[in-house]
Amino acid sequence: MKKAPPINAEMVNAYEHAGRMVCYWKEGKKDEVKAFVKKLGLKIEFAPPGEQFIQCSWPAPLTKQTLEQLSKSELLDFVEPDISLLKESASKGRIITLSQGTVKVERGSRGELLARPDDPDLDKLWGMKKINAFQAWGKANSTDVVIAVIDSGIDYNHPDLKANIWTNTGEIPDNGIDDDKNGHIDDFYGQDYTILKDGEPTGNPLDRYGHGTHVAGTIGAVGNNKIGIAGVNWRVRLMALKVFNDAGDAPYGSALAAAMGYAIRAKKGGQNLRVMNMSLRWGSDSENLQRKFNEAEKEGIMVVCAAGNLGRGEDPKTLDNDVFPQYPASFKNANIIAVANITEGGELNKGSHYGLKSVHLGAPGTDVYSTVPTSKGSYDSFTGTSMASPHVAGAVALAWGQPKYKSLEFAALKKVILDSASPFPPLKGKSITGGVLDISFLGEPVPPIRPPTPPPPPVIVCPPPVYYCPCPPRRHIFYRFRCGRG
Repeated sequence: MKKAPPINAEMVNAYEHAGRMVCYWKEGKKDEVKAFVKKLGLKIEFAPPGEQFIQCSWPAPLTKQTLEQLSKSELLDFVEPDISLLKESASKGRIITLSQGTVKVERGSRGELLARPDDPDLDKLWGMKKINAFQAWGKANSTDVVIAVIDSGIDYNHPDLKANIWTNTGEIPDNGIDDDKNGHIDDFYGQDYTILKDGEPTGNPLDRYGHGTHVAGTIGAVGNNKIGIAGVNWRVRLMALKVFNDAGDAPYGSALAAAMGYAIRAKKGGQNLRVMNMSLRWGSDSENLQRKFNEAEKEGIMVVCAAGNLGRGEDPKTLDNDVFPQYPASFKNANIIAVANITEGGELNKGSHYGLKSVHLGAPGTDVYSTVPTSKGSYDSFTGTSMASPHVAGAVALAWGQPKYKSLEFAALKKVILDSASPFPPLKGKSITGGVLDISFLGEPVPPIRPPTPPPPPVIVCPPPVYYCPCPPRRHIFYRFRCGRG
């Protein structure tokens, strides 16, 4: 049996920098692990129901001996630092003031039906025009698919969202009881992983920050209700899973894995949950998170991810995800679609990440007008790959809701979405398709037939320059260790 890797000062410092760790136990060892970590002086902060891990903190400083005892334990599978989530901070865009639109149903030059719902701010949605949503809406504007919006929650009382909010019909809200016996109390609208009670999440994912509500509006603001805007889906079910708090921070990095676990169990429990939207970024390729992506792929759930935005103080040389991977968008799972940010003027946004091998396509993400909490004015314009991703997530759900595509496995539907992308020169050589989302095929009797695209010429990638990132100096995969080999 191989011995556990040596614990050195650099590893201890990496855990101290993170401030928390994830302990993933072996099957059936939950109670023993909880007792073991407490004996070591670790504090269990987060113990999500139904998951195979706990998040722990410790009284500073962390000792080398503590990590060594963890590494030798036969109860644990692995231990890794819990790096916090990084929200894809959407910058505020311009607010466009236009006259109220009118209800129209007309036919285009080829006889295709173009549908305009009666939402008054429809003309502010340049992104819907760009993806040819009006043509798709002539035959497809609703879906029975549940979409998990893993973000800062959703304002589920918003008048333009309320009718499309997913609810757990087996739960009675706010009674402090786990009515449906799924291990979660009061999860009527979803879960809040930012406020814990006895280490477990609470059940009120109300968004007061705004990011998640904006994402939800692009996916599924109620269409044709004479209010505000219309999402890609006029009728859909939006599950709120809150991992960013009301200040936009993620106090528990492992909350993302826990939120994915909740959505996956909902799928296994009979919910038609087939899409997750992740307008966020993780600090590294966490194994805990990787296992959840593997599980989601096994369950046939599509995960649409923001490719990433250039953060304040970050080097523009790091925009290429092929060279500098951004997670979760850069995980290799086949069920991921990574999305770049394009502008209304027909450009790739200067702050958008890209990648010839790792980013699939672009979607509108600059000055996108959508819903925000009513406490923040109900509607606003934001910019970022966070705004591009929900266009694609909404499109995937809309396609899956149509009879022609309902029975497709995720790989086949992903191919339909990518093959239907419209050529977009700024993304040629910077994305897998070289195109931008186009859902006009949903308004056609059959998907449009496009000439085959010749394979791109081989790309010679020079070794990346030395690049120094803020602490911790290495991606935390270098500080993960397997246990039970002492």
